[in-house]
Amino acid sequence: MVDGSVDIIDTITVEGDVRLILCDGAKLTTKNICVNEDNTFSVYGQSGNTGSLTSRISHNTAPGIGGGRFKNGGNINLYGGIVYAQRGKEGAGIGGNASCGHGGTVRIYGGTVTAVGGTENGAGIGGGGWDQSYTKGPYGGNGADVVVRGGIVTATGGGSAPSIGAGGSSNNHGSFSTGENGSAVIFASALGD
Repeated sequence: MVDGSVDIIDTITVEGDVRLILCDGAKLTTKNICVNEDNTFSVYGQSGNTGSLTSRISHNTAPGIGGGRFKNGGNINLYGGIVYAQRGKEGAGIGGNASCGHGGTVRIYGGTVTAVGGTENGAGIGGGGWDQSYTKGPYGGNGADVVVRGGIVTATGGGSAPSIGAGGSSNNHGSFSTGENGSAVIFASALGD
């Protein structure tokens, strides 16, 4: 549970099933949140949904929230609060690292979510862009399996990447759905297909 203002200058690494509750008015700012495969990170807001999580990173390959380098992303569930995730260069805003690995699973049920991909072809939600040091496959990470059922979601891809989908030149955009009876408001310029 986060109450008040908290700044964490290092990477937060999620192990197991981690649930973060943002108290109304709380502000958590961090470098990035690493959620690798087989781990789950869930964010909840209180009744006013005014608590915020900001994850903004300048490291080349990492996403704001998502998988570590050369790792598949884990499970990310956003139920409430104000979540802002931005990559500086190659990673996705929420989802995958640059160059390899699947963006994982992203489920958005509520809150206000903004995801901005890296300037070198990182998706807003999905796969990371091009990592020059990676030479073993297509340049760009696979998209995530994304379900947006509620909330207000703004996703912006960097470079030529879609708002939601794969990064770089990868052809695997993952999947996208609003689920049954979805009520989300989604702002996205392009979805990978």
